[in-house]
Amino acid sequence: MPAAWEVDLTQLESQSASFAFTTPEGKNLAMRALTHSSLSNSFNNTDLARVGELAGKAAVTERLFLDKDSKPTGADYNDKLQLFTTARLAAVGRNLRLDQVLLKANVPTASNNMVAQCLCALFGAVKIANGQQALLELLDTLGMK
Repeated sequence: MPAAWEVDLTQLESQSASFAFTTPEGKNLAMRALTHSSLSNSFNNTDLARVGELAGKAAVTERLFLDKDSKPTGADYNDKLQLFTTARLAAVGRNLRLDQVLLKANVPTASNNMVAQCLCALFGAVKIANGQQALLELLDTLGMK
């Protein structure tokens, strides 16, 4: 019988192939991404969320910069960064049911900050385990273009 987090990953993978973690290292990153710091002081998603947030921001701004059909302005770049506000990330994360994943792991409440952090940590796990292209595909799937 698979562990609860493996079931959660299978459900996420059904929404985007970028959530497929096939190596032991990838599965470890994914499990860390789904572990809030209130559950473990040493094995949690805090640092991975930082990686994911910055990787996501870099991916969407790089894509804008490389788009040959546009001449982006500072406002265009700022609009892309608004994809990474806590409220926006939490809404996307709740759509993926990350709040339910956190609650199932015995977190007493799944705040917007917690859900957003979990999503960013998943971005980090995808980037490290599956590469930049997988992260870009995931962002596209989630409507974060």
